[in-house]
Amino acid sequence: MEHLTHLRTNDGSEWLGCGINSDKEGASTLKTNQSRLLKRYKDYNDLVNNFHLLPTASIFKLPDGTFSSEKEVLVAFYNIPPAALKRIFQDRRNNHCLNECPYCGQPGKPDTLDHFMPESHWPEFAIYPDNLVPQCENCARKKSNRYYSLTKSACYFIHPMYETALSQVGFEITMQIVAGIIEYKPRIHLNGSANPVIMRRIRQHIESLEIPDYIVRYCRNQHAELIDAINKANAMSAPFDFKLHCERLLESERVKAGIAEGKTMSSFPNWACAFYHALIHSSDIINFYLSQFHLPPNRPSPCVPVTSTLLYP
Repeated sequence: MEHLTHLRTNDGSEWLGCGINSDKEGASTLKTNQSRLLKRYKDYNDLVNNFHLLPTASIFKLPDGTFSSEKEVLVAFYNIPPAALKRIFQDRRNNHCLNECPYCGQPGKPDTLDHFMPESHWPEFAIYPDNLVPQCENCARKKSNRYYSLTKSACYFIHPMYETALSQVGFEITMQIVAGIIEYKPRIHLNGSANPVIMRRIRQHIESLEIPDYIVRYCRNQHAELIDAINKANAMSAPFDFKLHCERLLESERVKAGIAEGKTMSSFPNWACAFYHALIHSSDIINFYLSQFHLPPNRPSPCVPVTSTLLYP
């Protein structure tokens, strides 16, 4: 997983200014609270870095536990942003060059932008740049409005813009056939040295997001796609070099992860590399898939050209 320290701004004035200078209802409320918000933004680094302390309550939280009207305004600027702010959100959501979720390592481009400190509890950070993290939909849903664990006296999660610890995490997957079904066991490693505090935090992060369960689900989805490809090859009586196909998929994922060709690794920065590495290096698993191929009783019929008509442009 990649850390996102390069996305940190330590300054929310530009994003806040986009809201203030818009014609969206509530812009005057942002203007009125501009100095309070900018002052609060300066507290953010300490709130995140002091992960073992329960954060101070929102500046918009009232003594009776409810929130002032500013909360609704700030959350609305996140949920339905004005045009300039929307473009900034889209850029942060889409133009990050990530190939896996920075929270969990799920392969694929993260397409969700969500808060590290939940806006439901701290609405002052609803449009603060350093609080909005690109992530996968699963992590956004699993994090929800959770932030601090009272039982463990620590934040549930690690902020990928503030710490590089998650970039040291590597994934390994073991596979075995049990009663004709492939079972998957994920293992998560910490590459390099780390102090006990960081190790505890990473474990809590992994457990809070239920990453091993997500990895198993991913493996089952990959398995279904491979079986589907085999079934299509069977239906067409088409030649299909299954192992070569998997080797190419692994190589593609290694390139995306920036892993040098020929580099030997026991764990990988994303689940896809770990999955295909385990598959290719297990003769039992390869033979299981090869057993799914059906030898065609006759030679395949010659291909007949299909006529087509251009519809567009």
